[in-house]
Amino acid sequence: MKTAERWISVTVLLMFQTIGRTQAFESIELAVGAIIEKNDVAQEFCFRKSVQEANKLLQRHDSQRRGIQLVPVIETIDGDDSFDASRKACRLLERQVIAIYGPTTPTAVDSVQSLANQFEIPHLQIDWGYRQSTRGFALNVHPHYLAYGQALYDYVRKAEYWESIALIYYEEESLLKYDYLLRNFDQPVMLRKWEVANDNHKYVIKQFKTMQTNFRFIVDIPFWEVEEFLFLAKKYNMTSQYYSYVFTDWDIQLVDSQAFNVVEGANITTFSILRPTGDEGYGIRALLDDVRLSAIHDERFARGSTPKRISATQSALLYDGLSLLALGLLSRARTSDIAPPTDLTCSSSRGWSPGISLMNDIKAIQPENFMGLTGTFQFDGHGWRSNMDLHILEYMPDGFRQFGYWNMDEGLVVTKNFSRTLQEMQSELKGKVLRITTKEEKPYVMYQGSVVPGEPKSTDPKHWRGFCIDLLNEIGKELNFTYTINLVPDSTYGNAKIIDGEEVWDGMVQELRTRKADLAVGSFTITYDRDRVIDFTTPFMYLGISIIYKRIEDKRSHLFSFLQPLSAPVWGYILAATIMVSLVLFVVARFSPYEWKINHPCNVNSNVVENKFNILNSIWFTFGALMQKGSDVVPHATSTRIIAGFWWFFTLIVISSYTANLAAFLTVARMESPIENAEDLAKQTKIKYGTIQGGSTVAFFEQTKFPTYKRMWQFMSSQKGVMMNSTEEAIRRVKREEYAYILESTMNEYYTKRDCELMQVGGLLDSKGYGIGLPEGSKYRDPISETILKLQHSQTIDKLKFRWWQEMDINVSCDAKQTKKSDTTSLGVEKVGGCFVMLLIGMGASLIVSLFEFLYDAYQRMAHSKRSLHEEVARAFRFSTTTSSLRSRMAEEATKLPPIHLSGCVTGEKTNFGSALAYAPCLPPPEFPPPKPGLSYTNFIKTPVVADGPQFGVGSDSSSSAPAIEIKPRPEYSISSHGLP
Repeated sequence: MKTAERWISVTVLLMFQTIGRTQAFESIELAVGAIIEKNDVAQEFCFRKSVQEANKLLQRHDSQRRGIQLVPVIETIDGDDSFDASRKACRLLERQVIAIYGPTTPTAVDSVQSLANQFEIPHLQIDWGYRQSTRGFALNVHPHYLAYGQALYDYVRKAEYWESIALIYYEEESLLKYDYLLRNFDQPVMLRKWEVANDNHKYVIKQFKTMQTNFRFIVDIPFWEVEEFLFLAKKYNMTSQYYSYVFTDWDIQLVDSQAFNVVEGANITTFSILRPTGDEGYGIRALLDDVRLSAIHDERFARGSTPKRISATQSALLYDGLSLLALGLLSRARTSDIAPPTDLTCSSSRGWSPGISLMNDIKAIQPENFMGLTGTFQFDGHGWRSNMDLHILEYMPDGFRQFGYWNMDEGLVVTKNFSRTLQEMQSELKGKVLRITTKEEKPYVMYQGSVVPGEPKSTDPKHWRGFCIDLLNEIGKELNFTYTINLVPDSTYGNAKIIDGEEVWDGMVQELRTRKADLAVGSFTITYDRDRVIDFTTPFMYLGISIIYKRIEDKRSHLFSFLQPLSAPVWGYILAATIMVSLVLFVVARFSPYEWKINHPCNVNSNVVENKFNILNSIWFTFGALMQKGSDVVPHATSTRIIAGFWWFFTLIVISSYTANLAAFLTVARMESPIENAEDLAKQTKIKYGTIQGGSTVAFFEQTKFPTYKRMWQFMSSQKGVMMNSTEEAIRRVKREEYAYILESTMNEYYTKRDCELMQVGGLLDSKGYGIGLPEGSKYRDPISETILKLQHSQTIDKLKFRWWQEMDINVSCDAKQTKKSDTTSLGVEKVGGCFVMLLIGMGASLIVSLFEFLYDAYQRMAHSKRSLHEEVARAFRFSTTTSSLRSRMAEEATKLPPIHLSGCVTGEKTNFGSALAYAPCLPPPEFPPPKPGLSYTNFIKTPVVADGPQFGVGSDSSSSAPAIEIKPRPEYSISSHGLP
């Protein structure tokens, strides 16, 4: 019994569990409505397929097993009928749909959106939404048209640098997405409509080909019209590398690749919101294939749509939109029960209350939680999709390849692998025969073939030679292409003129603009104006504008040419310095006690001292040092040696500078020219000057703001016949007349090295470079530029330049020193002024040291003479200021006595033994007795003299009481250990 009860209990429990599981797995069907145009079979199948995929997504993410299932409910309308669209929307409300998709026509969609807002039903849209309301329940998964316009503008201006645009559109309403581009593009945009109904689209392409002014196109046509467009472009030869097209339909990259077989190098770009691959096997290709297969088997294809009209991007957007709806339903189910709207009709006064919550749940889905076929999703407050990636794709021979992407946060981001692209361009150049436009000019391009009167020159490269021909051959070897040469008809490089308000170009630039040539080669200067309308490679040579004039030898004789190395002021300063140093040396030597020496070195007890530096010897000493010969007079004192040393330093610098500059004056050929630079040329009117017509030099002078160059241009533009047609004609005129020619420095160098009668005047007026010109947007620019850099690195271009400038076609070798005017000029004070400053410093130092020596000697003598310092200084000053350079120190040591009268004084010839005797008492004439035998005159004076009155003896040893005067040299005047008196 207990066992039976136990089995009954288990059975009941299992029954309840089974009932619970059955209830848990009971599915909740929610209807999703769609309003589609009749016979749009592809869109109908796409909607059904997207609902199926959304149900699979619900199964994968429904962890609580709620069993939510979406059921498609489709209504059809006739075209853009707003009344019919409203009636079908009301029918969908009666069928309890939780969301409505479509229609896609502008008027009908407005009616449906109005009802959706009224009854709070989410309205899914996948188009541009030009007229979509910013309020209500609209949920547009398509990118905003204003964001697309900004992305397009960033690409054509910041990535491709387009200067002009032609816009071909299919519908007027689509022009709204170009609002940002049209408002911000700084040049007028030419608009043309693509009208297929009356075949006017054929004349659109023909018109652009005839005008030859537009090579950059934005093409806004449906993807199924692209094949026809490319066929017409090919017909009018508009698929070459010089044309660029940006197709704005989202599905261009999915067009059959055979449609692009007509492309011959044109740059084709498109935008896409599709991810490159679909993760987890849910790729757009798989979805599109399923839709196409289902549509093909439908019998209604005979009455309407064809498989090629199926839009892959719309299919992906519809798939992503319904997937977002599914995820929003799951999010709503976690917090509340999901029930379809019941009793809801167009006559109801209320809406579906869960609708606003469902909309908020959909907008709240984070990007990391869902990655759709068109990327991540974020919505702003108005229901617009924001911050999504727009992929930029470029067409390559193997298909479309990503160039980069754009979004609101980062802007334009380039991800292109340019090294791979460069290799592809190099491979594309292989086997090509490029058309070269050029102008014949030495040494760049010269014809060496036979000339037949009345026939054009050969285009075969073997009949041409020159620097640019060799350069083309080197580039052709690297890139494996050949070329033909065609001379430009008007023989000009290219200048712009304004005719009837339009810019018109001529010369080689116009040949490139009209795509009659692939490359422009020669002395083709890269300028700003040219770079606006054509492309240039990396410069292969750098140069500047210069002036060439005939060289005039200075044939006048110069008797005093030896004075030219130094300017006249410098010669005057040297003379003044010689005199000044001589005077200072004389004064310093007079006051320095160490320059007074005993006159007879053999008689060390002599009282007579001499100063060698009298005024004449001082002048002789300085002059001898200046002449690098010296003199017998040698300074002894420190003060005189200082000034002598500084003077020797001065003469060393001056003589060395004079010798070096004299050699330059004697060895360098002197030339005399009335003009030295552009300033001199602009200030005079005797010598006419001009340049070549239609070149960059003319443009330089026309646009310059520098006063000197503006004045030169005013002269050239007002004079007739100063502009030349060729450089060779100009060179002949320079040699024949008073005419200066303005040309590039490379040409100047070429002619002056070959003609010794010519010379370059002044320096360069500007700095620029030669480059190879290409049509704007040419794919060959980067490969050729890289090759030029490679040739520069290997010094191939330098070798070519040396060959054509230094070796080829030189009949007369002109010495480099004779081909230009000597820059040797006389040395001015500004160059040797420092020597004079040093000399002044030396004279000052010498005077200071001399004063110190003078005072120090007076101080030493003060201790022996018992005089005051003032008296000793005064005595020494009187001694130094005497005019004679031969003096006796005894005179300075005698005691000063009153003046005497010399009438009765001793005046014998042998009695004046020194200046001190001049102060002896006046004595009567001495009477000398006859000499005794054996007494000589030399010892006579030592014998006492007896006379009337007091007796005096001179040098006597007598002990007589009579006074005596004895003259002895004072010990302080003997030769000291210092060698000084």
